[in-house]
Amino acid sequence: MISLTRQSKKIVIFSSILIGLLIISAIIMLVFWPNNGS
Repeated sequence: MISLTRQSKKIVIFSSILIGLLIISAIIMLVFWPNNGS
């Protein structure tokens, strides 16, 4: 049970980091894409 909870914590941290990176990249695209276009 202890190893399972550790693994689930790792999965939650990994998925939250991935979601954070996706949100940051989306914000960067929204901010910088119009500037590059013009």
